[in-house]
Order: sequence, then C-alpha cells, then structure tokens
Amino acid sequence: MTSTKPMSRLGESLALVVLAVAVVSCSSDGSSSGGGGGGGDPGRRGQVLAALGVDVVLPLIAKVESDAAALETALSEATTDPGGRDAAQAVWNDTLGTWQQLEVMQFGPLGSSLTVMGGQDLRARLYSWPLGSRCAVDRETVGESYDDPEALEQIPGVPTGLWAIEYLLFTDDPDNGCTEFDSINSDGTWDSMADMIPQRRLDYAASLGTLVRRRAEELATAWSLEGGNFIEELTDPGRGDAVYGSAQEGLNAISDAMFYLEKETKDMKLGKPLGITGCSTAQCPEALESLWALRSKEHVLANLGGFQSLYLGGAPGEESLGFDDLLRDMGADDVADDMANALTDAIAATEAVRGTFADALTDNEAELRAAHTAIQAVTDILKTDFLSVLDLEAPDRAAGDND
Repeated sequence: MTSTKPMSRLGESLALVVLAVAVVSCSSDGSSSGGGGGGGDPGRRGQVLAALGVDVVLPLIAKVESDAAALETALSEATTDPGGRDAAQAVWNDTLGTWQQLEVMQFGPLGSSLTVMGGQDLRARLYSWPLGSRCAVDRETVGESYDDPEALEQIPGVPTGLWAIEYLLFTDDPDNGCTEFDSINSDGTWDSMADMIPQRRLDYAASLGTLVRRRAEELATAWSLEGGNFIEELTDPGRGDAVYGSAQEGLNAISDAMFYLEKETKDMKLGKPLGITGCSTAQCPEALESLWALRSKEHVLANLGGFQSLYLGGAPGEESLGFDDLLRDMGADDVADDMANALTDAIAATEAVRGTFADALTDNEAELRAAHTAIQAVTDILKTDFLSVLDLEAPDRAAGDND
C-alpha cells in the first residue's frame, strides 16, 4: 500500500509535465529561454531535454519506487515464510533490473552533491557498489543494530542499500567477511551464533528494505511537481532560479551521466574483472559487481538499455525525442547511425556471453572480452563525435582515459 501515493504523485507530474513539453515543442523557432548555445535550433534542444525527463527518467523513477515497495513487502514476508526467501530474491532481481537502467542517469538528485549540479546523494544511499564492506554488514548482523534502520544509516561505513540487501538475501556462506582478529571472530561471537545468523540476515534485509523504500520515495518526491519539482529543471531551464542556465547545460548534465557506461560499466564491471583496468593480476573475479546474486551480466545489459533509452528517447520501438534526433538535426546522420548500431552490437555481444560473468571468466573469457570491446566502441563514439557534433563537454572524470 505504501507505493500508491508516491505513484500517484509521479503520475500527476507526468500528466502535467506533458503539457509543459507541448508548450516547449511549440517554440521550434528557438525563442525559448531555455535554449542557450550548442549550435542547431535551441528550441529543439529544449524539446529533447524536456522529453528525456518526461518519457525516460520519470517513468523509470516511478518504476523504481514501485519495485522498492514490492521489495519491502517481499523481504518482510521472507522473515516468517520458509519459502519467502526465494520470492524475495526474485523481487530483488526485478528491482535491480530497473535500478541498473537508472544508474546511467545520475544527474540531478541522484548525483553527488559535491560534483553534480542539483545533486542530493540519493544514488549513494540507494546503491553503494563498488563501495561496501561485507565485514561491516556482518558486525551489524551480530549487534542487531538494524532494528533501527534510520539510525543504522548514520553509522559510518555501513552499507544500507540494495547492495547490502543482495549480500544478506543471497549469501549462504556460514562465515563472515571479517578478519580473524576482528572482535566478532576473536571472541567467538560469530561461531556461537551460527544457528541464528540465517534468520538475522533475513531480519536485517527486511529492515533495509524499509529504508530503501523510503529513499525511493524521497527520489520520487525530489522530481515530483508537489515536491522538489526537479522535472522543471528539464522542462523550463534558464529561468531565474534554474539549476541549468540553458537547455544546452541540461543536456550536458545528462551527457556527463552517460559516461557511466565508460567508467563504471566498461572499466569496472568488465575491464577490472578481466584484468584490463585496475587489476594487478591476470583477472580480478572478486571485482565483479554481483557476487552473490550472480547478476553481473543482467546489470550490464540494463546499463546499456538505460543508455540506449537516453540516446533514442526511449526503448527501441517506444522512442520519443533523444540525442539521436539532435545529431540528425545537425546533419550528422552517420554519427547517429554509428552510435545506434554500436549500441545494438554491444547489447548483442553481452547477451552472447554464455552463463554468468563469473562462469565466463573461467570458461568463456573471449566472449566477455568481446562484450568489453563492443561497449568500448560505444564509448569511443560518445567521447569523440557525439560530444563534438553536439558541442558538449566531457566530464572531468573522463580526462586521462587512454582507450
């Protein structure tokens, strides 16, 4: 029941914002105050910015909010239902499938308050990967501090989002992630509680489920008309108190977020486990993203899907206005086609990896490397022709990449 109000808030936002997009669309003469540089028709850039917010970002946020509410319910039921753990795992998989699309959209409230315009650090509070200490979770499992999730979130170094839920919900390891010198091991506490650990992990996960649901609602509120109204930053940039001084600045913020595909998806989710980047040995399998649910492949595919939705203005067959339309407006049909084809190839190469990524590292490394190469073809276009034609700036974190 907790999801009905937030969903209706976003539903109202969607309906009202569609009207705003229609108004922007009428400004095709470039008279919209939200234009601002970048070449081409500034009014058209305002249309694309608004459409990406309404047709791509808002529906995903609404789905994440709905999924988080379902996850909270499933995790709660798993604490008392012997068969509930399997059901909760399936709901977690669905929730992460949606979330991983939103991972490539870390602008505005999802972004860091230190580096992103309008950032509110909500991504870090919902999903902490690659940061996260298994030992920290194990300590709190022993201490039962998870009874108060809001207080738990204030403890430095303790993961409280979807990553921690994955560990608690999927692991069957009777051991913990702490060293033998840690107090829960050195004083024998963990061993003495061996019979209680599985139930405590479920209880802990259920508590975190409530926290994740609240954070998902906070994200929805930050974007809703009745809340933080961040959607207005995309539908009406350039007004006096706007986060983005122009539509071009807003598009650049989204473009910056799309570099997730390079740094996180390509380099960290594939390159590091393969030993290509950031790994001092032949392989670093411990760097895989989903170590317990074994969903690394599905997460990468969802990242590609989210990126593709921003590029096309929606999933294939459901496209609205996207970056590809701006490229074609600029006469760069070849660049638009190259990016679209590279995305299709990257998705196909990732789908072609047999088994899980953990399996592939052992049995099908060539297939995993092919997926990495195919994704690099996308990011190569992103860093060069895409930015150049649209007069967008690369994010600071893209500096120094030698791919």
